[in-house]
Amino acid sequence: MKAGIKTFILKFIVNSVLVLFLSVLALLFVAGNGIPFIEGDDKVTSGEAYNFKIGMTKPEVFKKVKTHYNKKDYYLRTLWLKESEINKKLESFQNTQWQEYPRRKYSEYKIRINELNEITLPLEYGGRWDIDLPAKRVNSIYLTFEDERLIEIQKSRWLFERP
Repeated sequence: MKAGIKTFILKFIVNSVLVLFLSVLALLFVAGNGIPFIEGDDKVTSGEAYNFKIGMTKPEVFKKVKTHYNKKDYYLRTLWLKESEINKKLESFQNTQWQEYPRRKYSEYKIRINELNEITLPLEYGGRWDIDLPAKRVNSIYLTFEDERLIEIQKSRWLFERP
């Protein structure tokens, strides 16, 4: 009987240490990386969010971008398919490291918002504008257009990446 109790106590201690160790690992992971599935995405397809209103035109959206996001290290970017007609017009505007990777499906144009004075050609042709806000990880607002009108506003960020 004494050997059974010793075995039980030993197993209990080992399991407790293991559970504690795994709990600490999970806590360190969350503290270091955030919990993206808790913060996740906020999608708006009607109404307004983040200073934008569904149905706005590109010039109206651009004015709001310049008014509310014209800060140091805030970027506006757009992507387009390399295998598209638009690429012929926009190829010279690629200005990121993406141009060094020929296997990427998209080309990218990215510029500081405080350096923009007007809607550039890539933004004019782009179907989605991304506002990249300063953050250690994901913190962006995605503005999707259809027929030159804003149809979706999406905010993505991770835990601890709060404004």
